[in-house]
Amino acid sequence: NYEPGQFVEIGLPSGKSDSRGVRRSFSVTSHPGQKDISLGIKFYEPSSSFKKQLRALPIGSQIQIVNYGGDFVLPKNNKMPLLYVAGGIGVTPFVSHVTALKAAKEARDIVLVYAVNSPSELAYAKRLEDAGIKVVIVSPDKPIDLPKSWRYLKGSRLTKELLETAAGDIPTRVAYVSGPTPFVQSVKKSLR
Repeated sequence: NYEPGQFVEIGLPSGKSDSRGVRRSFSVTSHPGQKDISLGIKFYEPSSSFKKQLRALPIGSQIQIVNYGGDFVLPKNNKMPLLYVAGGIGVTPFVSHVTALKAAKEARDIVLVYAVNSPSELAYAKRLEDAGIKVVIVSPDKPIDLPKSWRYLKGSRLTKELLETAAGDIPTRVAYVSGPTPFVQSVKKSLR
């Protein structure tokens, strides 16, 4: 009974602990009407022992959902224009939002500003393209296969000026920001 944009906290069958414990939280990228739950997970090298255990699980393994929650959900007012700002894998809750909206055949005025360090970091491009929302990619290098309806802005850091260029009507939108903590803090300051 989760809502699009929420997270789940999972525990692994082995239950082996590392310095951060035996559980982790991940954004759900599916929507509530889907049979299976999909999660947005980025595996860094080197990975934590938890992610190494997760990656080593055979297909069909069961994991335990310990908890779910979060208030990163769509506003009830479907007329409210939205600004999504994602840093890297922080795009995952937005994928859940737009997947649910597409399944419900509900159109909303959404602009996604998606900042990545390189085009290889773009995640869920096909699902975002299929959602039909406005997408602006901010990256030092232009992606080769950028969908025709998307815009590209050159930048190594998401600044106030780049945000204004990407979505000039920011004061009229409700903003959601997701990504690494320093990214979120910087973007919140720029939006204010």
